Amino acid sequence: MNRLIATIHWNQTPKEAIIKEKDFFHSHLELSVERTSVLAYDGAGYFYNPETGVFVSIVGYIANIYDVRDRYGLHQTDDVEILERIYSMTNKRGELSFRDELDGVFFVLIYDERQEKVYLFQSEFGCPIPIYYTSAPGKFVLSTSMKLLLQKAGVCREFHHPSIKDFMSYGEIIPNENTLVEGVKKLVTQRNMIIDITSRQKRYELFRCAEEELSREEAEARLIDSIGNNIKKLAQQLRKPDYTLTLTGGWDSNLMLSFLNNQCTGIINAVTINGGGTTSEIPSVKHVLRFYSRSKTRQFTRMIQGSVFNSLPNIVWILEGYLFQTGVFLRYVLSELIREIGSSSVFLGSGADPILNSEMGPGGNRVYEPYVDGLSVALTSELRRTARNICIKNFVGDIYFFLKKETDENWIKRKCLRPGFRQRYNTQIDYNMKMHELMLNSFGIQGLYPFINRNTVYCAKPLRPLNNGKSFYKRKVKEHLGQDISSVLKKSHEVVDTDNLFEANSHWLEKILHSGFIDRILPAAQTKRIRTDPAQYQTSLLKILYLHLFEKLILSGQYDDKFNDSQIGDTLEQVFGQEP
Repeated sequence: MNRLIATIHWNQTPKEAIIKEKDFFHSHLELSVERTSVLAYDGAGYFYNPETGVFVSIVGYIANIYDVRDRYGLHQTDDVEILERIYSMTNKRGELSFRDELDGVFFVLIYDERQEKVYLFQSEFGCPIPIYYTSAPGKFVLSTSMKLLLQKAGVCREFHHPSIKDFMSYGEIIPNENTLVEGVKKLVTQRNMIIDITSRQKRYELFRCAEEELSREEAEARLIDSIGNNIKKLAQQLRKPDYTLTLTGGWDSNLMLSFLNNQCTGIINAVTINGGGTTSEIPSVKHVLRFYSRSKTRQFTRMIQGSVFNSLPNIVWILEGYLFQTGVFLRYVLSELIREIGSSSVFLGSGADPILNSEMGPGGNRVYEPYVDGLSVALTSELRRTARNICIKNFVGDIYFFLKKETDENWIKRKCLRPGFRQRYNTQIDYNMKMHELMLNSFGIQGLYPFINRNTVYCAKPLRPLNNGKSFYKRKVKEHLGQDISSVLKKSHEVVDTDNLFEANSHWLEKILHSGFIDRILPAAQTKRIRTDPAQYQTSLLKILYLHLFEKLILSGQYDDKFNDSQIGDTLEQVFGQEP
């Protein structure tokens, strides 16, 4: 499991370093780290060089770390040691001048005890798992785990109510630096932090890598190879030939399968989950696998059962309020299956859509919006957004959306909008990675994301006019796969048959509807409307049940003795008894 908890003490601790395999305590820094070791270079969670006074810890992976190492003429094999050497060699040129050279999905903590500074930085695409942080008397605490952070920092555990509104209105993720807990923030994509221990000040900075400009012709020629080359690189870096991928009836996973089949000599495990009802992609996958050798490609499938709903406490425990969407049930079953077949890593197509699909955003130009802190820059758009949200929430919006035949679920989202709320960063890549990695990480599995790499981003930028709905990309994938395989691909738009899942567990949604908790979350007018016709608000009720579980498991203090556990076995009945 990948897990890090670090405390920066403003007052210096004893000089002699305490160095253990997973623990470090010296000067101002106290840190514990665990790391899932699946790649050739991720064997160590941290490295400290007493000669330079530099400490480095990494979460995630830097896919081109050996290319960068060779560029600097180094010989080290662990990524943490390589980065310590590069930092010590280049720091005189300017703070973290080497960041533009690193490609992958990672978070890096560098502590320079001579300068008394701590650098917290992540790739342009972000870290696969969250980085939470908060301030407490005499210290600054950060962690990949909300539970460990709350335990270490000792902050008051209360809901951050504006974030509850954002959670209910936006749906999948809170699209700003806030979390569900008052006083706890998260490090959002493209935002890094520098902490000056002497002044006890922290400074945020935007980070965007320098871009390589390609012509459209160059991008067309290189697009598919940019993905294939990253698959090849990641596969070659695995410590053992463990080639597992999620396989659906879609273009992205089948492109991965084709490259793995052509580039690797070991067994390939193709994992597919049947979401139930019309969502199953297993028939399409079976058609695809007819074109591959049975001796080389093994298929593993599982169907989601209604009983998975009773694992919701464990799902909330794992996700810690960072995100939620009904597809988490599928990803929970997927992670269980990958662990059962003995794989410690898995190739995922996640991230392909926000990078390649120009309908979803900048599509490789700037995959994310800048995080604007300056009031002068943001004032006009903030006032415009405030006026818009006030109109949307109230009578004008009611008339407009009635004419647009708004669904009841969208009505709830609209009514939960905050007047001054604006999206502070584009969440697409962040959500796409973490919806998989949080679940996988709790099962001790490392996700590999071949579509999330800088060369593919460079290619996607000039192809934006051609790539609505990934149309150009799909044409190129079709050429790569051939007509036979392409003709049987059929991607389901939904991953889980939520109607059957909710119907089988409607009693829990009914109980949350009549609990006092819902009245603390939503205004009386909204709860009255939901109680009138609850069948139309199943997703909103599920979110409220999620929030109630978050309060019981993480805020109440009742489960603190289990905070070091990656999972819990408690069912809904055990958490709530007969009533939520």
